[in-house]
Amino acid sequence: MHAVNRDDHFNTQPKHTEWNKTYVVQAGVDSIYRMKQTTDQWHRNNAQRKNKLLQVCRKHNLNYSVHYSQRIHSGLFVNDKYRVLYCAIPKVASSNWKGVMAVLSGRLSSDDVFKSGQMIPNISVHALDKGFGQHLTPLGRFSPRQREYRLKNYFKFMFVRHPLERVLSAYGSKMAVLKDTAKKTVQARREIIKYFTKNATFYQLQSGSGVTFPNFINYIIHSHLRKRMLDPHWREYNMLCQPCGIDYDVIGRYETLSEDAVQVLKLISAENVVTFPTSHRPNHGTNAKDKIKEFYSQISAENMLKLWQVYRLDAELFGYMYPDTNWNLYPNGTTN
Repeated sequence: MHAVNRDDHFNTQPKHTEWNKTYVVQAGVDSIYRMKQTTDQWHRNNAQRKNKLLQVCRKHNLNYSVHYSQRIHSGLFVNDKYRVLYCAIPKVASSNWKGVMAVLSGRLSSDDVFKSGQMIPNISVHALDKGFGQHLTPLGRFSPRQREYRLKNYFKFMFVRHPLERVLSAYGSKMAVLKDTAKKTVQARREIIKYFTKNATFYQLQSGSGVTFPNFINYIIHSHLRKRMLDPHWREYNMLCQPCGIDYDVIGRYETLSEDAVQVLKLISAENVVTFPTSHRPNHGTNAKDKIKEFYSQISAENMLKLWQVYRLDAELFGYMYPDTNWNLYPNGTTN
């Protein structure tokens, strides 16, 4: 019998083993380097957003005293364990961020709130605000001195999107359908039917059904001109989060939601505790552009300018532009 040479056995491995090891190690180094480059670029982008905001605040001499602005405290959520403060803006992934904050409270697991990369259907934003209210702590629950401490020392973040895109999203979920039965939403629908809809039926007046997009825009314009506080779902970012009075560490954008969410969770050391839902990915493709064109082309040029006046400051603060002639909200691609 031929004796087995142990050296022959081990020599059956690829001839370029050392080269392969070197390649694997180098590939790992390259991957880490690329990740660092991506992270560094993200920090530069965030710094640019903050600098832009600061310049506009100074330009318009805006510097609110947040200590006495009670109306924003209900939309600012605090987590003392992670020393984080989040300003929730409806229609900018706020439901998912509230879900994340609920998980960070420690009383709910990620599986309690999210499943298969999305929020569990019966865990709605209203459930988080009401039924799960003990897991979300508004800044307003604290004394003035405690609020001031958290505003000065905690990590603070907010997310924005193009104002016109958000208005359309609000129309789709609050006006075009009757699913939302919240008292303020129903009242708004009824007012729009009453004051802006010709020949409205009794059923429309009672239910608020049949709100058109042009009439919704008329309602926003007239509410603004009458100096009425807008509903939070289409209220100005400047009024909701007062970014000229609060020094936010991160200004996230809906267009870069996935990347920004990853970095926020890393910065508060919660990346291993909860993952931001992967199913919530903004769509800025052809369908989204067509939708913008479909609805906003119904608005007269005069009313488009009046609507832009409502959100002009928001757009300037966060670097958004008026749509071009093709109704493109991002003529140069998604902004930083």
